[in-house]
Amino acid sequence: MVSIKNIFLVYAVTYALCILLGYITGKLTGIKVTTLHTITSKLYDPITISLKKMMHLDFNHDVKNGKVLKLFSTIFLNNLLLSAFISRTIYGCIFFYPYILTVLGSFNQGIVLSRTGFINPVLFLEFIGYLLAATAGTNIGINLIGYIFYSHELIQPVLKSLSLYFYIIPILVVHTAIEVRILTKFKIPENFPIDVNKARQEMLKKLDGIKDK
Repeated sequence: MVSIKNIFLVYAVTYALCILLGYITGKLTGIKVTTLHTITSKLYDPITISLKKMMHLDFNHDVKNGKVLKLFSTIFLNNLLLSAFISRTIYGCIFFYPYILTVLGSFNQGIVLSRTGFINPVLFLEFIGYLLAATAGTNIGINLIGYIFYSHELIQPVLKSLSLYFYIIPILVVHTAIEVRILTKFKIPENFPIDVNKARQEMLKKLDGIKDK
């Protein structure tokens, strides 16, 4: 079977190459960041999308009311359970799925880099956690095939894959702490309606506008 180290290496190389490809594509074409974001969001199942929307509702309320611990919990649980564990590790049983998310996500980051000239280190840190989660999922998926068709051992490879969360959790904790610090640094008017999805769309439109000018 393929080693976890080699799987992670494939993901890391893919991540770097797709950022480079996205950067070149962003410089040479008028491809829209909003289009890619829409495509990526369609890849999640309806239950995960619903859970993400519910967490965003809490997120909106917590930012407005300065509830730091609750805000931290909402962001951390969203990233750990929905984006890492479900979307990349659990879905890794269909082992090409997290690879598609990695390709689209890093390609999108490359296009953003072509517009802004830099990659947000917070986003980079978050994605490293997701690469590890995808590695765990892909390894489970590969070993599941070996178990079904060749009666290979399954329990030990699964436990070894899940042990990557000893790295993933601290990475996402640090990422969440930085993100919460950034969010709470700015004073937000009490009557200001925060909608995370709309705010993200507006930001992506502005990035597309940089290329259009």
